[in-house]
Amino acid sequence: MKTLRFIGIALLTVLMSVSFSACGGSDDDVDNGGGGSSASIEGTWHPKSQIWYDWDSEKNAPDYSDSYTMDADETWIFTKNGDNYTWRFIYTDHGKEYDEIRELIRNKENDYRVVYNGRSYSRIVFKNVTANSIELEYWDGYYRTEGTAEYGIVNLTK
Repeated sequence: MKTLRFIGIALLTVLMSVSFSACGGSDDDVDNGGGGSSASIEGTWHPKSQIWYDWDSEKNAPDYSDSYTMDADETWIFTKNGDNYTWRFIYTDHGKEYDEIRELIRNKENDYRVVYNGRSYSRIVFKNVTANSIELEYWDGYYRTEGTAEYGIVNLTK
């Protein structure tokens, strides 16, 4: 009788350890190009907020005393392309509509070089990506010889 009880307890212990270990994973393991999240940047996004700062070349940092916000009619569409992304950027500027294709070339985990018309000037770092929102940092002119012109924090929503 003691042997049956011992086998029962051992079997129960094994079953409990298997069920606990099965609950540890995530069901939404989708590549997002980094950003510390398991959500994907693929899809159509619209700016919720954009705060831009002029770049202080002497301090090599944003000039937080001089900022402006953008309330632009923009659409950002990201499509996965291997380790990289194609970024379709549709926007209106001074009454004129633009539809541009840009490439995001991966530098490292969540850090991308922006290529437009064969030239690479800007840099995007995805800081936080969820199923319905993206927070990113954008350095306009990051790779130019004269340095960054502007730095922005952009929040996108689906």
